[in-house]
Amino acid sequence: MSDAAPSQAGRRRPLSRVEVTLELALCGVLIAGLPMLSLHLGLDVRRPTVILGLIGGGLCLLWSGLSRRGWCVLWGAVPTLAAAALIFLAQAFESWHAAPALEAKGRMAVAVMVVLSVFCAGTVINLVRVARDHGE
Repeated sequence: MSDAAPSQAGRRRPLSRVEVTLELALCGVLIAGLPMLSLHLGLDVRRPTVILGLIGGGLCLLWSGLSRRGWCVLWGAVPTLAAAALIFLAQAFESWHAAPALEAKGRMAVAVMVVLSVFCAGTVINLVRVARDHGE
């Protein structure tokens, strides 16, 4: 086997339209639902973060539905998810500073917001790869 040949094990297959649709739908549910659940459980989450999470989640569900109908929504979904990641990261930073005073609830809010930020960033990376692989 030649050293110059690319490894098939290291190559990822591009996501299909159905996978993109499902990923956007899951992301929409998570970024709308987790901040609301965090607020409901009394964690240190600001109302604007919850409202922006609902808006971002609704937009992701909209992108998911449009994607299912065959529309190219990657460049609408990418800014939506990037903005959501930044909002959740800002909330995580704010909660981290308040965590010593709030103890466990502050640390839990930080964890939820960091997970949401990472999930949104990962979805953005997947969408950019899809756009690159499909030439969109």
